Amino acid sequence: MPKLKKKLSKDFTTISNTMLRDKNLGGMERGILLTMLSLPDNWNFSIKGLSRILPDGYTKISNALKKLEEAGYLVRERIYSDGKITDWEYTFSDEPIVGFRQESDS
Repeated sequence: MPKLKKKLSKDFTTISNTMLRDKNLGGMERGILLTMLSLPDNWNFSIKGLSRILPDGYTKISNALKKLEEAGYLVRERIYSDGKITDWEYTFSDEPIVGFRQESDS
């Protein structure tokens, strides 16, 4: 039977296996989530910027982010000032975020 071997170097990201084994996530969603978790906090996030560091286009990335949000691995929050949306905050997690309410729960 084939055996798995690993060769790790420095500058790596450690995450929970939960997202890697989640059958609700496809390869695209896992790849984007891994990429986002590898970036530093306060990275200036945009789908356009993400499409510059990934080989996928804007639409594919946007659709994958929607799936991550539906699965609870991404929470998008609006930032308001004087009653107007001034910014967005994206929170990515390697496990579904506790307290996240999925549509099927309603």
